Amino acid sequence: LTVGGNHSSATYAGNLSGPGNLIKTGAGSFTLTGSSVIGGTATISNGMLAVNGSLSSSALAVRGSILSGRGTINGPVSVETDGTLWPGGAGDGQLTINNSLNLGTVSSTVIRVGRNFTNFNNAISGISQLTYGGTLMITNPGNIIFAAGDSFKLFDAAQYLGAFNSSNLPALGTGLKWDLVGLTNNGTIRVVPFWSVPAVFADNMVLQRGRSVPVWG
Repeated sequence: LTVGGNHSSATYAGNLSGPGNLIKTGAGSFTLTGSSVIGGTATISNGMLAVNGSLSSSALAVRGSILSGRGTINGPVSVETDGTLWPGGAGDGQLTINNSLNLGTVSSTVIRVGRNFTNFNNAISGISQLTYGGTLMITNPGNIIFAAGDSFKLFDAAQYLGAFNSSNLPALGTGLKWDLVGLTNNGTIRVVPFWSVPAVFADNMVLQRGRSVPVWG
């Protein structure tokens, strides 16, 4: 089954089913809101596929296109060359992947962050094995003023492997930096004070974690 060939955007509320493959072509978006079960593979080769219902397949590949939505995907997902993973899309929401997720080295993962019920951070949950790669891009549509201690859980997985090749993160105020170490442990990023130790020498003093300590010798 091939959808999107006319390059327009459409929403399908029914339930796709069958033993064959699903291929998304065309520049538009195709949104699934029902419960679809595909016996073969699913491939997004152009435009965007948004899963706001559920989609089951033997495998889902994202190539030169976008996978979005706030529904549930049952089956392994691979974001390949020039593919983009955009959980929730332009709105709030969490995408659930009840299987492995592999982010290729030339892929992008775009996640919005927020703090409250009107602007909370999007995320991906349910992952069995997550392999990082490509570029992590964090957006701040709510223009949050970040503070030390802010923490955002982006991925929920049983196992975390690899690392992002690069990142594009929102600007922070003076004295703050993003800490990405938690991605490999629990899928979390956080804002921390920017301490450089040792940082400043003046009159036999060194600045350590915001306090001056004498240096002898």
